[in-house]
Amino acid sequence: MVVRAIEVDKLAAAAGNLPVGGRQRRWGHLSLHVIDACLSATDPQLAAQACWGYAYSAGLRRVQVAAELIPLADEQDLRSFWRHCVTGRSGPHLHGQRGAVTRVAQVLIDHRLTDLGSVGSTCGDHDLLERISVELLDAFPLLNPQRWWRSVGDDCYIELDPPVRGWCTKVLGYPAPPQHLRDLLPGVAWTLGVTPWQLTATIRSAAQPAHEDVAPAEIDLATHLDRTESRTGTPTGVSWRRRG
Repeated sequence: MVVRAIEVDKLAAAAGNLPVGGRQRRWGHLSLHVIDACLSATDPQLAAQACWGYAYSAGLRRVQVAAELIPLADEQDLRSFWRHCVTGRSGPHLHGQRGAVTRVAQVLIDHRLTDLGSVGSTCGDHDLLERISVELLDAFPLLNPQRWWRSVGDDCYIELDPPVRGWCTKVLGYPAPPQHLRDLLPGVAWTLGVTPWQLTATIRSAAQPAHEDVAPAEIDLATHLDRTESRTGTPTGVSWRRRG
């Protein structure tokens, strides 16, 4: 299907009055995303503390970063993290989930996904993401694949989960094929002056506000390890303005 300006305008008009959503900061290392994904299935606060604890013990720099700064030149290679898990050098920070964390890391390494840059370059291949998601669930059945790819994907990543597709269908008045929506939404994001990731995160929050995701890197950990990092949240009640 050809992207039509009227479709972009209709979606942009509907999204333009929504409160800004999406992340400002996130974990700066793929290894920390793996820890968070495995531990947050039962306790998000414990997951965040585990990430900080491992980062501190491993001497990782720039644990939290602005989303647009990824990839980092000094990011930890996931293979190094895997070796820490296998040899027990990950310490006590994984809270009994070392096996799950190791298996998830192994799946990613098998697909040559060893840092956030390699993940970002893969996020456009949706068939590959589906295959990897199946393997991730085999490695750790409690893992949420949709949340995982939202967490590690770069700011151009578009996840068409049911809330996003449903919202687009309601606004357009008809169900558009997934690939057509992937072609449409970057133009909508550009019109509003935001990233595709921010756009879909905001649509998702509007479609199901009771289940809005909180980025793991935004949990307040000021009392953990005597660190002073505090929550960086996205302001609510701020509307987007069209470019031009």
